[in-house]
Amino acid sequence: KRSLARIDLTEAESEQYHTFGTGWPTGAYHKFGEAFSAYANKHGFKVFNYASEGSLENGYRLNAGSLDFALLQSDVAQVLYKGWIEEGQLPSPDLRAIASLWPEAVHIITLEKNAVKKISDIEHKRVAVGSLQSGSRFTAARLWLAAGLGHLNQDDIKYLSRGDSIEALEKGEVDVIVLVGAIPDP
Repeated sequence: KRSLARIDLTEAESEQYHTFGTGWPTGAYHKFGEAFSAYANKHGFKVFNYASEGSLENGYRLNAGSLDFALLQSDVAQVLYKGWIEEGQLPSPDLRAIASLWPEAVHIITLEKNAVKKISDIEHKRVAVGSLQSGSRFTAARLWLAAGLGHLNQDDIKYLSRGDSIEALEKGEVDVIVLVGAIPDP
C-alpha cells in the first residue's frame, strides 16, 4: 500500500497537481483531504490528496520538497520548526502554519483486564503507538519521557496504523494503544 501511495504521489507531481499530505485513509486527516481536494479540483486548483502515515511523514516530505502542503499535529510542527537534534531533525525555519483546523486529543486505550489505571502502568506493557512516521508515535514518545518512565523496551512497542492497533488490542497482541486524533475522531 505504501509503495503504491508513493507512486501515486510521483504521478500527481508529474501531472502538476499541488500535493497535499494528509494521513491514513480511515482517519480524519485523510477524510478532510478528500473533501478539500474535491472542492479545490472542482474550482480549478489541482490538488492531490496524499495518504501518508501522518504528521511526521508529512513534515519530512514538506522539508524535502515532495509535498506542497500538509496537515501536521501542532506539537510535531513546533518540533520540526525548532529542530530535534536527538532525532536528527534540523530546524526548519521556513515551515509555516496557515490554519488550525481542529483540536486533537491524546487517547490511551486499553481493556479493563489489562490493569492499566495510570500512565506508569504502561511501562511494562505491549503498546501500539501508531505507525512509524505518525504524529501518534511522536506524541507517545514525548508522553513517555514527560511521565518520567524508564527506557522503552523496543520489543514491547508496535508501530501499527490506527485500524491495526485496534485489531491488535482486540486480539490480545497489545495491551495499550496510544492515539492522537482530531475531535471528533472516526
